[in-house]
Amino acid sequence: MHFFVLKVQKSKYLRHQPFTTQLFILQVTISFINVVTFMPHIILEHSKNIVESTDFTALFRQIHEKMMEFGVFNQDDLKSRAYVCDNYFIADGKPHHAFVHVEVGILSGRSLEMRDKLSAEITDILKNTFQDSLHERHCIVSLELRELDRETYRKVISAHASTSGM
Repeated sequence: MHFFVLKVQKSKYLRHQPFTTQLFILQVTISFINVVTFMPHIILEHSKNIVESTDFTALFRQIHEKMMEFGVFNQDDLKSRAYVCDNYFIADGKPHHAFVHVEVGILSGRSLEMRDKLSAEITDILKNTFQDSLHERHCIVSLELRELDRETYRKVISAHASTSGM
């Protein structure tokens, strides 16, 4: 995503004649900057006893497509992964307890309204994906959308990392 930046600064004044009014010239610089997008990390953890045999590629594709609808994320920056938890203990430890938890990390700066809407829409995708576990187990599906500190977040990108072919 690119934006124009307009930079205005006062240059040295020019004297047309001695002792006359000084004319100030403004220098205007227009440049392109790359806007750092919101670096989403989507991390899904689930107990090993969920009912579904989930196609995580399809699930993440659906989440990525939903996030792209917001118009603030760069597809090349979306990173998703899933982890099955073999070792967990829920409530009283009975085997019918299950969980699915998704953590979505985005760079800070988005409005609460936008974050709330994104959270609700991804949660809807999760409810549909894990509906069998929600009906057949005592399953908790949760989502945490957290902000990554823009000032301290760092990344290094491979020259070959872009999916757009650049």
